[in-house]
Amino acid sequence: MTKKTIEAPGFTIPGIEDITRRDFLVGGAAALLLGGCGSDRGSNESSGERRPFEHAMGTTEVPVRPERVVALDSLRILEPLLQLDITPAGAVVTANILSNPGDIERVGTSLEPSIEAIAALEPDLIVGEESLQEEMYDQLSQIAPTVLAYDIATDGNALDRQRFLAELVGRLDRFEELVSDYEGRVEGVRNRLAPMRESLEVSPLNPYAESDVVYCYRGDFLGSTRVLSDLGIPLSAGVRELPGDSPQPQVSFELIPELDADVIFALFDPRSEESEIEAFRASPLLEQTFAAENGQVFEVNSDPWYGGSVLALNLVLDDIERYLLDREIDTSGDFR
Repeated sequence: MTKKTIEAPGFTIPGIEDITRRDFLVGGAAALLLGGCGSDRGSNESSGERRPFEHAMGTTEVPVRPERVVALDSLRILEPLLQLDITPAGAVVTANILSNPGDIERVGTSLEPSIEAIAALEPDLIVGEESLQEEMYDQLSQIAPTVLAYDIATDGNALDRQRFLAELVGRLDRFEELVSDYEGRVEGVRNRLAPMRESLEVSPLNPYAESDVVYCYRGDFLGSTRVLSDLGIPLSAGVRELPGDSPQPQVSFELIPELDADVIFALFDPRSEESEIEAFRASPLLEQTFAAENGQVFEVNSDPWYGGSVLALNLVLDDIERYLLDREIDTSGDFR
């Protein structure tokens, strides 16, 4: 699956296939997709045994070794399962998935999954998300044991979802292995950032110039803000001090100068309209920032920066290395 790369002088949004460290992340894409549908490679163990599992809708008896899983969200359910060596029998698959999902039966969209397609797969476990499939829960439960993950946007950090899924499908050991590898990489990048870390501030922003809206990100429920926190890179005061306790406050585009930082990471969907991106680049408000004056506004693919999996965190680390370590960064801004 190839994704386009959007480029302009000084700005690049890399497509996922442009990322250079994919093999490091999960031991290779092939290894991810060789796992059985919920069972260890080569295992013929029956999924008949069940155990109680607590989730957003209560407690459900689920298979100890699920073999035919259906995943009802692409980036937040399917993607983390693939990294845990689980290849679902069916899934919602969208363009923002970070891995090659392989030959998986499509079952509609997250908001409108096909009950008929799901039932035809005869799943032994259906996995969805509270905020997306709560109204369909009873209907889905008539097909197979159904588990809905909690809404991590208001409760949890970037890796809580993948840990939840790892516990559900019996892959906690694989999850902990991935986290250990990520933490080792974080330590190395953090050491390399040491000369600038004490004076560096960043602002991760998702701007919609044509709509006069900017989404800001803080806390650690997103992969991007979790990585920044792990690296000891502080968010700008403008982002930290926005009123309210929302981890993703929405503000007017007019406030861009007040969100200034040494570095601004502008998160864009690589499938965005070019006019939306150009409106951001050409904005006089952006030109007023220290980051823009010093060529330190970096456009990044929003898919991994929004993600909640070890793979997403590693892809964010790729961007950090590319933009903060492969060039000279001015951290002398007077916006503080």
